[in-house]
Formats: sequence, C-alpha cells, structure tokens
Amino acid sequence: MDSIRVLVVIANYGHQNAAYLSLVLDELRRLPFDITIEILSESPKDFGSDIRVRVGLPGKSPWTLPFGYKQSFLERQDDFDLYIYSEDDILIKERNIRAFIEMTSILPQELIAGFTRYELDDAENVYYIDMFRAFHFVPRNTVRHGGHVFAELTNEHSGCFMLTRQQLNRVLACPDFFQQPRKGLYGLPETAATEPYTQCGLRKVICLSRFSDFTLHHLPNKYWKRATHKLATTDVIEAQRRSIVEPSLALDAQLLPTRMKLDSFLWDKAYYTPVDQEVVDQILPSSRAVLSIGCGVGATELALSGRGHSVSAIPLDAVIASYAAENGVRMLPPNLTEAFTQLRGSTFNAVLLLDVLQYAEDPIELLRLCDSVMLKGGLLIVRAPNLLHTNLVRQVLEKNVTLRDVMKLASYRSSGLHATSKKRVRKWLRASGFTCKKFVRFSGEGLRKLRLGKGWRRLLPDFVATREFLVVAEKG
Repeated sequence: MDSIRVLVVIANYGHQNAAYLSLVLDELRRLPFDITIEILSESPKDFGSDIRVRVGLPGKSPWTLPFGYKQSFLERQDDFDLYIYSEDDILIKERNIRAFIEMTSILPQELIAGFTRYELDDAENVYYIDMFRAFHFVPRNTVRHGGHVFAELTNEHSGCFMLTRQQLNRVLACPDFFQQPRKGLYGLPETAATEPYTQCGLRKVICLSRFSDFTLHHLPNKYWKRATHKLATTDVIEAQRRSIVEPSLALDAQLLPTRMKLDSFLWDKAYYTPVDQEVVDQILPSSRAVLSIGCGVGATELALSGRGHSVSAIPLDAVIASYAAENGVRMLPPNLTEAFTQLRGSTFNAVLLLDVLQYAEDPIELLRLCDSVMLKGGLLIVRAPNLLHTNLVRQVLEKNVTLRDVMKLASYRSSGLHATSKKRVRKWLRASGFTCKKFVRFSGEGLRKLRLGKGWRRLLPDFVATREFLVVAEKG
C-alpha cells in the first residue's frame, strides 16, 4: 500500500488560511506514499519546489476556485492510484487514507467511503460540524459489507473527498460533471466538493464501525463557537453510532418527510435544536406526564426529564434521539400508528409539537391524535415557523431562496410543508377542539425595541411578527 501514487489538489484562496495550509502540507509531506500536491490559487504563490500551483478561477466568482480540481484530475486521470480534493484547512492523516483504501476494497462500486469534519473547543471537546440543523444519518440506508457498518449522512459536504482511479474514471464519464460552476442545494464551494455524489450517481457513506478513521480535523475550530448548541457532540454521535451498529429498533421507519421539495435546506426539519427554555417554562411542575411528537436530538425533552417530568417521545427516526433515550426519555416507535397503539390507555398533562405541524400532511388529524391522549385541561404547545415573516423577502433578495421555492410554498403538495402563520395554526387548533391560551412569541425582533404594550403587539400583522412563534393551547 505504501507504494500507491496519490494526487492531492487543495483549494487555497488568498492568505487568511496560510497557517492552516502550512500544517496541512507538513502532514502530507510526511505521509509514506508517493504524494504529488497541487494547489489551486487565484494568484501565483510559492509553496516550495515540490508543489505545483495552478493559477486561475474557473468562473467569475472567487468561490468558483474549488471547481479547478476537475481539470487537474482530468489531465492526470491515468497517472495516480488515488485522487484527493480538499480545502486548505482540513488535516488529512495517514490513517484516513489507509482506512479509505481498505473500505473501498469491500464496498460496491456505487458507494464511496466519505468523511466528516470535527472541531475542538478550548477544553478539547469535539463537535461534528457537518451534523447540524437538518443534517443527520439516514438509518434506513444503513448497509453492511465485509463486517463493517456504513450509514448515509444527508450532508454530502465535508470539504474533502477521495476517489480511486476507477471511481474517478466513472465520475469523469458523467456528462453533468463538467457543467459550468453553479450553486445547487449547497453554495459554490460546497457544490464543487459534492459533485461526485450529487451529479454522478454515487453515494457517500460513513463507516460507523471505524468512525474515527473517517473524521477529519477542521483546523480553524471556529464553527463550534458560533453554534455550540446546534452541533452534534461526541456523546450524541456515539449514542447514534451505537444504535445503528447494534440496533434494538427497526431502522427503516421515519416519522415524517424532513427533506422538502425545494431548492434550499432552509425549511428542512432541524434535528439538533437546543433546549427551548420558553417551552420548558410553560410546563407546570405538577404536570406529571409529557409527550413530545417529532423529537429530534431531544434537548428540550431531556431538560423536562431532568426537572422530574415523565417524558415520552415519538422521535423522527430510531437513531436521532438515541442519547435522550439512554438518559431517561422513553422512546416510542417513529410511526404514529404504532406509537399511539402503544400509548392506548395513557394520558398526558402536556403534549409538545415543536417544529412538526408544518410537515404533517393533515395537521388537523395530527392535532386530534394529540387530543386523544390528553387530560382535560392539558396543554398543547406548538412551535412553528412564521413563513409570512419579512425575512422571506430578504432571503429572496440575497438569493438564498429562489422565487420558484416561494411559489411552491403555496402548496403542500409542491413543497412538502404548510406555509404556517399564527392565523393558520390558530384555525387548525380551533378545528381540532383546542382553545388558544396565548402566543408566547409574537412581536418582531426589531419592534421589541419600540416597547409596545401587549395590546398593540397583538395588532401587528403576521408579516412583521417573529420568524417563529410558540402557541399554548388547552384541551377543551
């Protein structure tokens, strides 16, 4: 294996990542392989006589620089055994390359062993930066080969990928691979780094039985600072990994569709939401039993369990809430029919629908299911996005959302979600026999500064209200 020839192409724009790139190059030069390194740059740079610098942008935008790896790979498609593309701040180690080659030998041709990135905080705690918001393992797509377990991750981007010569030839034969640089579901750099999967019929899978060998250190360690509470941590991922490698529940069930029929991830169901303290505060200490429908990683559910409530949850799938299940939250099957069959005879003081109602094909039917297990006077707490918020206009102007997506939002069949607003949710609740007690969030962020009284804030139209709202309703 040490005699394999490896081409590594690295995208490096400007000089802000110079220190990280130096560490990356030092590590690559120490590898016991026949390594050739090429750096894509917008301007001439000197990294030493052993490194070729390819200067130029494939398109007008600086963000098109990563697409330059395609030409590098095409020119040398028969010269190497392994081809690696990477961003300039990702540390690739010998164990990563050896693991890739070993797993490739046992995987079918259409499956590519992929990587995910992690960062460290000041105390060396690990955060997996490619697992946030809507990105999660897909339990039903778990496969086993050669005694190893592989799972699909919905985030195909990790800033790095590897291909054998045979895999590269298959990619280069794909007509769509050489289109002009463009944005897809991801931004330009992310699109460049995912096109072997998104355009060429290949699937990226993560080896969970050797997970550490398929993790790469993102050297800036900056994203965890911005969104610590929204990223997957080691204990959460380890619980998920165990539940896939040694499953105790069927992995093929999913509560509801969470990938929308849209050109953006913006409204996909978030899996890693933090504790919602406003939700916790609505639950009276005397409320003995709480049911959560559509549980993600389970942060709010764990917080309620920690306060002494008996918490049951119907998770999005059998894996995502594994950590919460290991720490006191009772998990039901991720199927409404099966879950409510098991709940027959049970009653709850409170039911939570946190960012779920908009994805239900029939929201009123789901609300009536909630009613069937609630005590009289029990509370129903609904959290939903306000899709009439003016932020939607800003997203269109900034080209984060297409006008085609805005048109699709008018129809559940077209988009996969209901365009929720206070008025619409209130209508559903009344049709289901619930009485709205209060909206906890309803004043716009900017308008809070005007110190308007509650009476005036209630008159604010939906389009200037907050981006999401929390409504507390009572069973009649």
